[in-house]
Amino acid sequence: MSDPAPADPTSRARGFDTIVLSTYENLDEEIAATNVLIDKRVDGVIVGSAAVGRGEVAHIRTALDRGIPVVLVDRAIASLDLDAVVINNRDAAREAVETLIAAGHRRIGFVWGPPVAKAPRTRRELLAGTARNLWTDGERLRGYLDALDDARIPFDPELVMIGPKTEERATEEVVRPCTNWARRRPRYSSIPSKEPNPAAIRTRSARASSCALR
Repeated sequence: MSDPAPADPTSRARGFDTIVLSTYENLDEEIAATNVLIDKRVDGVIVGSAAVGRGEVAHIRTALDRGIPVVLVDRAIASLDLDAVVINNRDAAREAVETLIAAGHRRIGFVWGPPVAKAPRTRRELLAGTARNLWTDGERLRGYLDALDDARIPFDPELVMIGPKTEERATEEVVRPCTNWARRRPRYSSIPSKEPNPAAIRTRSARASSCALR
């Protein structure tokens, strides 16, 4: 959790203390943090989990088996029937892209897409790649595509960033086409410098936005 402020006063008002452990969307860190909380016999866990598939949720099941209630925040996990506090990420992303389209933009890039090595060439391949995304990421990508469909803008896979989900990667993908550097295309390239620059960029998160603005 990047900002525990909303949870802390609420829990204290009910006689509970808040323990905050940052895991940076790293599953190994999340598993270690969850085990620490289980060992401390906490009364409950709120987690923004980095788990994607059914085989990545054993630590959450362990907490549940120990009688510790778990609530998900900012994302859902299909293989777990748990309460989750989320927004409608798909609609929010669609509305953001619609704002860019209303301003006259048509070549709109998307940071971050699926963490795959090979660039998807079709919409079907792109959506299949979201199976490896966090639920939140996949919903926001679908909202991006919805807005393009509504405006009858053809989907261009070159405008969706793929590959490692890092700040360095996001910054590189935004800077390179905007400066048209004449350099060799890196392995994970989804917005080639030979193409016209993106007119606008839809980012997946505050961290991606920060990278895009550098």
